Amino acid sequence: MHTSEEVSKQVVAQLENVENTVKAFDDILESVAAITPMIEATYREVDSTVKAKDVLLDRVQSVSAVSEEASASAEEISASAEELSASTQEIATSAQQVLEVAKRLEQQVARFKV
Repeated sequence: MHTSEEVSKQVVAQLENVENTVKAFDDILESVAAITPMIEATYREVDSTVKAKDVLLDRVQSVSAVSEEASASAEEISASAEELSASTQEIATSAQQVLEVAKRLEQQVARFKV
């Protein structure tokens, strides 16, 4: 009889262990079920952040393109200003030469006045 009591105790202990194991798995499943919405919310936030990053990157690229165009335009304006300055200098030199020719012509005409 002592053996059957021992076996009975072990069976009861094993049943308790199985019940504890089942309860632990139930707790794990509840935890997984509770964390699933948080994982989905995190995924949505990450997805939203990636989309916002893409929009920001597009805008930065647009600003960069506009900056490059503005820089090219500034270089063209600078080159045009240099050309205009050179042309102005040439005109001033030509005007000075015309003035000198006019003075010489005036002096020569003055010799012929009666």
